[in-house]
Amino acid sequence: MIKYYQQKNIAQKVLTIWVAPNGRIWTEGNFHGQKNALIQVLFTWNYNGTYHLQIKQLTTVLNYLQKHYHMQKINVVAHSYGGTEFIHAYMGSKYLQDHMRLNKVVFLGVPVEESLSDQLKYRYHLVNKSTDKNFHQLFLEMKNWQLNYPVEIYNLMGSEEGSKTTDGAVPHIQSEMLKSLVKAHPSIRYHQKVYPKTTHFQLHHRTKILNNIANILWGRN
Repeated sequence: MIKYYQQKNIAQKVLTIWVAPNGRIWTEGNFHGQKNALIQVLFTWNYNGTYHLQIKQLTTVLNYLQKHYHMQKINVVAHSYGGTEFIHAYMGSKYLQDHMRLNKVVFLGVPVEESLSDQLKYRYHLVNKSTDKNFHQLFLEMKNWQLNYPVEIYNLMGSEEGSKTTDGAVPHIQSEMLKSLVKAHPSIRYHQKVYPKTTHFQLHHRTKILNNIANILWGRN
């Protein structure tokens, strides 16, 4: 995605941040308010059985960005567990909520609930059927979020050929439960789109999707 945007002169990567399991951060590049700037976050080790360690590391990175570069508003593009880690990191930090506003958030095949059957279609009452303690934590954190400004969330999903319920890795219901999380806040504009014949991997590779994301973020297609 980053390579495509740079080649098309849509946006440029200005900063790469690596974070280690012990919270150590090192960077390459610099951010000083460049237009359409891309900041890439990379974990030096992400081969764990759970994403919770990455939540702590990502929280460290977000705090670093806010304090070091005085970032007050950000856009976020995240794929798969990257998005799961982001929403947990942000919703679990009162400091980030108070000092770093969200503008546009683009999730690509991001699971927020992982206990419901992949054959289910989204209904709000499924909140009560969930046995995913991480989802229930998010639900409460989102409900208590003192949001007083507009945010746009784009929930983009794939649908592998021959299936209407999964991208081959993440069932739609696991992503669609995001609707339940944002329901408490009328200032959130929620958008959802499913791309047919698109696998989980292709969500960040297909030109059509990359152009749609560029249009969302910068009005470019």
